[in-house]
Amino acid sequence: MAVWTGFIARSQKRINQNMQAIKIWREISKNKEKIFSSHEKLFLVDNYEQAILVYKMLESFYEDSRNFYEILCYSYVNGEIGKKYFKKMYKDSLKDFIENSINKEFYTEPTTKYTYTIKVYKKFK
Repeated sequence: MAVWTGFIARSQKRINQNMQAIKIWREISKNKEKIFSSHEKLFLVDNYEQAILVYKMLESFYEDSRNFYEILCYSYVNGEIGKKYFKKMYKDSLKDFIENSINKEFYTEPTTKYTYTIKVYKKFK
């Protein structure tokens, strides 16, 4: 009975961790929507001040996404997310995000603050 209880507890823990990863992934998806919307707004502005404001909003959304990826990768490295699940769900999007010209400068070593993201990116590359 104790073995079964331990198995159930470990299974529940893994489910909870993967659910947390899904919540973070949803936040990344919301940020993508905000980024696309802001890009559209950028084409509609009619003065420099508005353009700067929209640009700052865009950069904020990108930074939020970089931070969300860092949290996900931290969880992956520390075994808080299932390895197979993580690789299947996030490998391609992580690679695309890091290699995007807008983000590339933030992942330059040795100055990057996104060390877990870089570690996972190198592993999947």
